[in-house]
Amino acid sequence: MIKKKITTVSEFAEYFELTEYTGPTRGKNKKYIKLELIIENANVDVVFNVDVLFKILKIKDYDKPEDVDLLVSLDIKSSKMKGVDLELNPHSGYLINYVFIRSSEIYFMEVKGWLNPIIIENCIIKYLKITFFSEWRECRIKKVMCDEFVVERSHDEPKLQKIYHINNLTVKRRIKIDHQLLDEFRLRYINISSATKSDLVDIRKLKLRFKEDGNTFDELNAASCEQKIVFSDLMRNTRLGESISEKVLLSLNLSSNEFGINWLRAATWTIMINVLGSFILYCSFFPGPYDYSSISPDYLKIVFGNFAPIYRIDFLEDNNANIWHYLLHFTTKILIFYGIYQTVQAFRKYRK
Repeated sequence: MIKKKITTVSEFAEYFELTEYTGPTRGKNKKYIKLELIIENANVDVVFNVDVLFKILKIKDYDKPEDVDLLVSLDIKSSKMKGVDLELNPHSGYLINYVFIRSSEIYFMEVKGWLNPIIIENCIIKYLKITFFSEWRECRIKKVMCDEFVVERSHDEPKLQKIYHINNLTVKRRIKIDHQLLDEFRLRYINISSATKSDLVDIRKLKLRFKEDGNTFDELNAASCEQKIVFSDLMRNTRLGESISEKVLLSLNLSSNEFGINWLRAATWTIMINVLGSFILYCSFFPGPYDYSSISPDYLKIVFGNFAPIYRIDFLEDNNANIWHYLLHFTTKILIFYGIYQTVQAFRKYRK
């Protein structure tokens, strides 16, 4: 289905409705009007912010009385938006009623306001920032991919007493959650694929929180991200000949099993080391030409022999191997057993 193209504020205004609001209020004498956006399968090339909000009200010939607050509601489904920037002051008379976004793509999104709830599911949002007030009673984020994810608490409000849910969030570069909010959040399946040194403190706080909750899966992911940051910083800020042992160890841990979380990578790494090391050794004994349509029995003997726990050198002795052949074979076996160990470790860490 072709998405509707929306490029102007006047076109955008057609999808907003002004209705009376009869839900919960902040005060008994408060009056509210709700401005609701309901949009599906659209490509919106307009950033929805406070300025656009005023223009939409003008287009709809609505002059807000001083004693009436306007509640802004967003219901977006299967759409693509340039941006949502609603950092509204809760005392300005323009407030957030609810935000419900499903199966959509948004370049950037900043939400700050009141009332309830904010629900984001199955979305791709490049930059997502949420600022919470004490009245904000519900937040659910599920199956969302972000480049940057920032959660803050409004500094002029008391500490929150609610529980908010973030489930299956993938962050590519940066995650920052106010430490005072960590107790209010229930976090599950948080995947931080990459981050910078400036995020290291937040990553370690998340790791500690996951450990306290007994959440081994997310704890290991946070620990892996922490090690990636340390390794990247070490490679960037040291000379070529410095910290060689640390660089080698971190490099092997990253390439073999991604710091203990990827058993499939470890198994693949082990097989590739075996195939490559065995091929080099085989070529040094039998200089060709080779028939690539079939696999040589001698090559298979080397490959399967590398998995044997006992170090046997019959094959080397039978082919008059020199010191370089022994060194290559020994190094290959060491790396293979290291790969097997890393594979087992990646499995065992999830036993908890």
